[in-house]
Amino acid sequence: VDINVATTLNVDGDSQLTGAVTVGVDDTGHDVTFYGAAAGALMLWDQSEDALLVRGATADHATTSAGRIVLQTNQAAVADGDRIGQIDFNAPLETQGSDAILAGAAIWAEADATFTASVNNTELVFATATTTVAAEKMRLDSGGQLGINTATPAYLLDVQGTVGITGASTMIGALTVGVDGTGHDVQ
Repeated sequence: VDINVATTLNVDGDSQLTGAVTVGVDDTGHDVTFYGAAAGALMLWDQSEDALLVRGATADHATTSAGRIVLQTNQAAVADGDRIGQIDFNAPLETQGSDAILAGAAIWAEADATFTASVNNTELVFATATTTVAAEKMRLDSGGQLGINTATPAYLLDVQGTVGITGASTMIGALTVGVDGTGHDVQ
């Protein structure tokens, strides 16, 4: 069925569309709005900006008026290491193909323990790519420890590799160089 409506098509009551739904034609798109149950809440494809906007409800409260995007797993039992949600950044139409069309970066939430009625420990993993699929480079664990170049940070900031500091630096507290009395040169 091809429905051509010059202005507005109103459908009252529950409706189901089975199959693909296309709005507009390539390069001549339209704004598409989905309204939420609360006043002001909506999801809008803004064709003039080529952007998807998610807007929260009209309210003067910082936690209930924010737009939300929820990534959910469909797993009935979440185990340590399972990915709960993921955002991939890629260029699938890149004409060079091969590595160029792989995800160049990704952010995902990973279970840090098997979920139970009282456990939902989760880590955020940040991945970037260099001529391959995006691989982990940084992890924020469920205890608030940030690891760079390590999947198991042992400190509030745990950097595995060389760290460069340019400019002034202030340190308050003790500085430990080496481990368990093992000396290292400090330059």
